[in-house]
Amino acid sequence: MKKYLALALAVVFALFCFGCSAPAATTEAPKTDAAASAADAAVDFDSLTLDQLLEKSEGYVGTAGLPDYWTLWSDSFATIKEKYGIDRNVDPDLSSAEELALFIAEKDDPTMDLGDIGYAFTITAVEQDCVQPYTVDVWDKIPDWAKDPDHKWALSYTGSTAFIFNDAAIEGELPTTWKELLEREDINLAFGNVIGGASSQVDMLAMNFALGGTWDNIRPCIDKCIELAKAGRLDGGDAGETDFETGQIVCGCGRFDFNGSNFAKDLNEKNIPGVHITYVIPQDGALSTGYALVLNKWAAHPYAARVALNYLFSDEGQIDRARGGARPIRADQIDIPDDCPILGDEYYTNIITPDSAAQLNAACEAISEAWENEVVPLMG
Repeated sequence: MKKYLALALAVVFALFCFGCSAPAATTEAPKTDAAASAADAAVDFDSLTLDQLLEKSEGYVGTAGLPDYWTLWSDSFATIKEKYGIDRNVDPDLSSAEELALFIAEKDDPTMDLGDIGYAFTITAVEQDCVQPYTVDVWDKIPDWAKDPDHKWALSYTGSTAFIFNDAAIEGELPTTWKELLEREDINLAFGNVIGGASSQVDMLAMNFALGGTWDNIRPCIDKCIELAKAGRLDGGDAGETDFETGQIVCGCGRFDFNGSNFAKDLNEKNIPGVHITYVIPQDGALSTGYALVLNKWAAHPYAARVALNYLFSDEGQIDRARGGARPIRADQIDIPDDCPILGDEYYTNIITPDSAAQLNAACEAISEAWENEVVPLMG
């Protein structure tokens, strides 16, 4: 993983320097100077009220890894704009590893303030020393297991393993287990960015459990993917919405249930010929994990960023996540509207959860390294 982080840092730095990839911001980020940044570093932000934060709000927040479609971040930031007058960039939709690498690469001239990283990557974020503490108003209401004792990260929602199918391109009944899916030679699998993407690594780990693997033994899923790669059944696609819309892939195994919900809503309404999205929770191996909001250690807009964080953990912000198909971390404390696209508990009877971020991180690092060294060379 450390090898990949170094690579990702170089790649992301090049992309942002030469303008090869990330979308341009709709609103130019306010400029900051070194004196202002130094003054901000000495501020006791936890002592400030919302009104005091708003008085100094920069009117802008930069985000990476919080794209509009992912748990409907678009709804939250539209409300933040309406309520508090805070704009944001067009999010570049980076993987967890890329987000942290970007924080570090841009530390002398930061553009991004907030990131959303997989639970396993919270350890990396702290080790890399690229995030800073924040304490939202409802900090005490966030479960202890879902937040850092030093206040450097907190999960805001969870998701679970899902098969996302373009069922218009698949004949017969859809597989509902890993066993059934792996036996279907007519269906290729797309896991997305297994080297640096949290959801891809987690879903590989879910397959590992279905194949008899453990947290400490990830060989079953790697050996199976070597077999699939040799048979030409691994697709290198991102497993994102665009891949389904263009017909590039028919089965995404590197995303979560809330992605399936949003892909189905967006694409099925378009009535695209040959495209219809369905998602299922595999009943012989599904893993549930969370995503943590983190504040860039060098954030250029620390006041606006904290205003945004307070909203995202508020009752209203948590309901936004439910409307995006995810399970809010404070689900037991809020009234989730009946029309939120969350599957019933009966679909999650065999869900596996990690005991700790360290346990998940170790397994995901092992999967990332083995995928890069043993599986990628076999993919065309």
